[in-house]
Amino acid sequence: MEEVLTVRRWRRYGADRLFVTEETGARLGSVDLQSGEVVADDPEREAGLRRAAQAWLRTDARVDVTELVLPVPTTPPDALDALDEAALQAWLGPDSRDVPDDRYRTGRASSLRARLDRLTDEGWEVVRDVPLGRQGDVVEHLLIGPGGIFTVGERRDAGVACPKAGTADDPTDRATAGSAHSGIPSWAATPAESQPSVVVDGRQMIVDGTPVAALRVARLEAARVHGLLVAAAISGISVRGVVVVQGDLQVVGPAGHDDPLVVHRTDVPGLFRRMPVRLDPARVHAIAQIARRRRTWSH
Repeated sequence: MEEVLTVRRWRRYGADRLFVTEETGARLGSVDLQSGEVVADDPEREAGLRRAAQAWLRTDARVDVTELVLPVPTTPPDALDALDEAALQAWLGPDSRDVPDDRYRTGRASSLRARLDRLTDEGWEVVRDVPLGRQGDVVEHLLIGPGGIFTVGERRDAGVACPKAGTADDPTDRATAGSAHSGIPSWAATPAESQPSVVVDGRQMIVDGTPVAALRVARLEAARVHGLLVAAAISGISVRGVVVVQGDLQVVGPAGHDDPLVVHRTDVPGLFRRMPVRLDPARVHAIAQIARRRRTWSH
């Protein structure tokens, strides 16, 4: 049997992700095409989400088509040979229901998602992939907890490790250079990398000498989230953007009260644990409940 799923590719601010929805429009989850991270809205449907990503990767149109409607088998196909199945498993990792946490991913155990999840036992709640309006913008992580409300994003155009010379950097080449059988991209493997220099000076972020728009994007993102939460009858709140980077980070002077925070990935979750308490547990839960409603973000 088959189910019809819509796979939409989202590429902004250095991120590259697949969002999968059902025929009804209900969201199944997302797959990060750079890290292989799988975020299933319903853990019981994670297998279907992975099969949709696999089906999309096997299509010839994966480079240029931003949205694709795919009939996906409700049971795993038998088309992959052992090598291709191993490559897919190595990239996406095993089904999260089969492991206690994400430490199975060598080199990915300290992903931003995993680091934020450590806060959930300490009174924080995380809402993933929050859609902002109809322009296709998505907040990776909306963090709500004792220390306040934060939009948290790892900007891959602002501190992600840069491939060394000789690494293919053309998206067409990368997408067609994978397995000869399944189309699994060879760039899913960890490339040789060099760490960039990230300098934050006031309201400007400079990566390897080149200004990037990450701070402006984070500021607008936080303002948009604040406006929609207020419109949903949540008063007396503030929302602050947080930009997470990798590499050699240098912050010149303190950030303004409303300016986005720029932190190294290794500073998460410690940064949030050290924040003074602003919201009590009941308010955190109430705000998170409203944030999880799709209609909150549909204006």
